[in-house]
Amino acid sequence: MKYDLPPEEIAKPSAEERMDAFAQLLKQAKEGAAWEPMLTELLWTFEKFLVDRPPPPKSWTDRVGKDADKYDYYQIVLPADYTDPYMDELENIRLLREKFAGQKSLMALENFLVTRNHFLYGNEHAAPVCLPRPLMMLESYTTSANVSWDCCLTVFADGSWQAYNMDRDDEDAIGEDISEQLESWMPIIAYLKVIPPVEGRDYGWFKAVEIE
Repeated sequence: MKYDLPPEEIAKPSAEERMDAFAQLLKQAKEGAAWEPMLTELLWTFEKFLVDRPPPPKSWTDRVGKDADKYDYYQIVLPADYTDPYMDELENIRLLREKFAGQKSLMALENFLVTRNHFLYGNEHAAPVCLPRPLMMLESYTTSANVSWDCCLTVFADGSWQAYNMDRDDEDAIGEDISEQLESWMPIIAYLKVIPPVEGRDYGWFKAVEIE
């Protein structure tokens, strides 16, 4: 038997409807977000690590073995969007501190700094910190015909975001307000899959692993 569904039941949401729904979700998240910025604390921790150069843990030296002297353990990954490629890491940490002096930090920036430098917390060079859960995480399907390249987007409750390769430029990017990108990225976002964030990797407590 054939069933003819009315158009309103089979029509897909328009780009405008998707944008409106996302904007409403973000508005609700901002109203309920409880978050204490910690950018200053993070930057001082990173600077102290580079200046004091604490010894690597035995687990690291055991892993790299006799090649340990070939690796630079004292590195900090910083976001290209907020740093100067002609400055070293220590100078860029101080540059970040100056840029955000007296300003509100970004969840996306803090998430980037902690997750990309996870070893500082796992190896007990930094005190444990807790990151807020992302509002939404999206990435491309490996078999998608509509978005045929690897890309991903993470949005946080304050509206800030992290993205990789959304413009097919093989670049990581961080932004302050996802609403500024929604119109241009909505045709891509519509074909990305939702990824549940993982506690301890994408959000939550970052600290040394306890071995029983």
